[in-house]
Amino acid sequence: MKKIVLSFFLMGFLTLVSAQAPIAILTHGGNMAPYYGTSALVDAYAAAQTGDIITLSPGVFNAVEIRKALTIRGAGMMTDSAAGTLRTTINGNFKIHNGNTGEYLTFEGLYLEGEAYMDTIYNLNFTKCFINKFVNPSYSSDGVYNATFTHCIIRDIRTAWLHNSHFYNCVLRENTGSGADFFSSDNSTVCSHCIIQLRNDGGINHFHSTNSILLLDDGNANTGTANNCLNHEYCIGICAFDESFFHPASHMVGQHNYNYIWPYQVFGGENYFDRDVTVFAGYHLGIQDSTIFIGSDGTEIGIYGGAMPFNPRVSNPSIGHITVAGQTNTEGELPVEIEVVTE
Repeated sequence: MKKIVLSFFLMGFLTLVSAQAPIAILTHGGNMAPYYGTSALVDAYAAAQTGDIITLSPGVFNAVEIRKALTIRGAGMMTDSAAGTLRTTINGNFKIHNGNTGEYLTFEGLYLEGEAYMDTIYNLNFTKCFINKFVNPSYSSDGVYNATFTHCIIRDIRTAWLHNSHFYNCVLRENTGSGADFFSSDNSTVCSHCIIQLRNDGGINHFHSTNSILLLDDGNANTGTANNCLNHEYCIGICAFDESFFHPASHMVGQHNYNYIWPYQVFGGENYFDRDVTVFAGYHLGIQDSTIFIGSDGTEIGIYGGAMPFNPRVSNPSIGHITVAGQTNTEGELPVEIEVVTE
């Protein structure tokens, strides 16, 4: 672990208060500029240019509409002493847009408390983020093109327009039950080592998944779903209302899919499965199941398998400790040291 200490001098009567508030550091070229308080993200974004990086400390920041191709990094999507993470929260609803310019818009290590509305996004990256709601506005039919989600938790995903989008080791939840809130109109969405909660089986045949767990949480399950599941390989299907979710094994020769009725049969009695995804629940397979359910890549099915098992801890630079001097110097300046931590 590498630690870099940045030193700043603040002026004025309110400097001590502002120095202890949330901090955003805007990096443009080789220059860094700090912004303070709950509006720090808003202020840093206003000054940012395409390709810049905004690094946020732990704390709560007001949301801002994002229409520039930037990298916005937080300290983590949850506070977890064992994982060594502190939460960076963006409070409030906001809109995300990125034009088809070849530039990428990247979010890392954030807890998005409100709703993130998408408005024609190209080249989008989300890494180690908790997203309360990811919404395709009713007036927009374009949605997301070329998106990658890695180690993310999306509590409520509402988008019927995903194009060439990939989810790796993520927890995804469709909440409205329409069956059309998580699918790709051109079948180009792929999920690998994910946990996917669906409220209707109508969208199952619109995306591909491998080495994943699908929970069909709907009483209107279709017993003929097997015909729509041929694009889900090495997956576990859970349906509390129909044990033939991946019905039956003879229809799925070579597909290596498994059927269960209740989550505890997969996750074990000691492993908590949070249907509402209100907190991170672990989602570990039962001890026995982790050795039985082996995916196409030789690792366990679910978010802890694959080449990059789920881990909430950010690996990119994040703001750690902030040290504020007890008094101003002879010039009336208040020394502040900000520690930037890198793996």
